[in-house]
Amino acid sequence: MVKKISTFLIIAFMSLSLSACGTNNRRNLRSEIDALLAEYPEHAEELEALKAELDQNPHNVYRIAEKLETLKPILAGIYDGYLRVKVIDLTNEILFDKDIHFRIGDKIEDLIRVCLPIEEDEETNEIKSIANTFIDSNYHLQYFLNNELLTNLKTADFKTKDTLIVRNLLKYNLSMLDATVDQVIYKFLRNHASKYFTKMPVLDQYVVSGISLLERNGYDVSLASFASRLRIEDYYRLKVYDTSSSGYVKTLLQDIINMINFGIDPTNAINRLNNVNSKLSTLQNNYVLLALGLINASIDNVADLLDVVDSSSTNNPAADIAASALIALANYRDYDKYNLLVTRYNNNLITKFSPNGIDHYGANCVSTASAVIALIANGINPVSDPWTANGSNLINALLQYEENGEFSWSIDGEIDTAFSTPQGFGALVAYKVYRDLNFTPVKLFEAPAIPEPIEPEE
Repeated sequence: MVKKISTFLIIAFMSLSLSACGTNNRRNLRSEIDALLAEYPEHAEELEALKAELDQNPHNVYRIAEKLETLKPILAGIYDGYLRVKVIDLTNEILFDKDIHFRIGDKIEDLIRVCLPIEEDEETNEIKSIANTFIDSNYHLQYFLNNELLTNLKTADFKTKDTLIVRNLLKYNLSMLDATVDQVIYKFLRNHASKYFTKMPVLDQYVVSGISLLERNGYDVSLASFASRLRIEDYYRLKVYDTSSSGYVKTLLQDIINMINFGIDPTNAINRLNNVNSKLSTLQNNYVLLALGLINASIDNVADLLDVVDSSSTNNPAADIAASALIALANYRDYDKYNLLVTRYNNNLITKFSPNGIDHYGANCVSTASAVIALIANGINPVSDPWTANGSNLINALLQYEENGEFSWSIDGEIDTAFSTPQGFGALVAYKVYRDLNFTPVKLFEAPAIPEPIEPEE
């Protein structure tokens, strides 16, 4: 009882303190407005309006104080007015929302270039990004002055207190599904990606590969902006492996994928993998096949691994085995059984598909994301007719697990940053690039490009 009374008294005291603080702030702000009225009587209308707003909305004291700060340079004759500017990205996130002062004769484009961070086209000098809006060929910046679309920033007339809204809007007619995919990807990049390079216990191959895939295809993101090659190289140089761990093979695959994306020689990790490939489960077999495919190992050199993929295709494999087999097979399109095995594994996954995604001990995000990655690597569209159920498709199903750029393992479950989020992100990136490349097969885990031979100078 004493504890409850003490808690109540503390809360009551804090409430009184905050109330007194607010009263003092309002009193001080009113005094400041009165002083400015005496100094600048010609601006009485604007200042009296602020006083009236303070009386009517006493809890908005900080917003009114902000308006007064905007007004002060105009009262002093430094500027002639202000333009309220708001920048909204394709994710619908507000990146900038402030007043910009101007002098009579200023142009909107000049104000934007001077007052906001921008990126421009090197050839045309056209503004491509404002306040760090994402640059994506499917979207472009559009400008609205008092809700009217502007077509020319250099000639638009405006006056003080006008509102300019800059929006990063669709340039092409993408479906609602495709626009949602883009929004989720960019929300992850802006709000969550960095922690996978600073706070997570291991470097995640899905996040690294997703960012690398976007970068290789010309999107507005780079691996180097998250982590330097030297830092990652040091990380792997000092890494100690537990060779007795049941996850040893999977860890090696993850590291090989990351090394390749950062341009680091994976030979040592490959040698480690070769030393254990006689003791593999079916799933581990697929991991080793994928790893060797990433270094362009020939079909002859992986024949035993391909035989296991062949034999397991007729045994009603679990969803994770089917997906990993398809991902590994994507590097061996010249294999004589490639088409047969892709058909078998695809048909197997279809039997496990429901409106909530792929069912592997219950429908879940990870199995669904793995299937998306596997299908796209082999040129199979996850939103095509075979991949629909009760009006849903595989991408719709995956998006059911998403919230603000992150994913949960189960629908309505808690956000899972270790597995579901990185794999959901990687799957959507693979789908986006596949879609934007006009449905050309896209491998999230990509073998390094072989450089063109340099012709000797004569």
